[in-house]
Amino acid sequence: MNNMNDVTNLLSSLEPEFNDFHNLIKDMALVDSSYKKEFTYMKVLVNKGKSTPNFTRKINLLINELNHFGEVLDKIAEDDEARESYVKMGLLDKSVALQKRILSKFS
Repeated sequence: MNNMNDVTNLLSSLEPEFNDFHNLIKDMALVDSSYKKEFTYMKVLVNKGKSTPNFTRKINLLINELNHFGEVLDKIAEDDEARESYVKMGLLDKSVALQKRILSKFS
């Protein structure tokens, strides 16, 4: 039971980061790039994850989307044109800052 409380407390402490992640994905889906559809799809899945009452499903969905987000960022880093578009809007800096905030919650 104590482990479940720890997980619940961790999720509660991460709620601002999850909201910022959702907003970041929405902003990234607005950028006209070859990754627009991927971010739009992520936005739909994150919305679904936020609204699901199933605790385990919510965690799994968010973890999967955070991983997918990282994979897409790796692709953007190698794509000069796309990287320039996301940098111009300050979105890559926001994603790095968000990653640091999330990691700090686990340390």
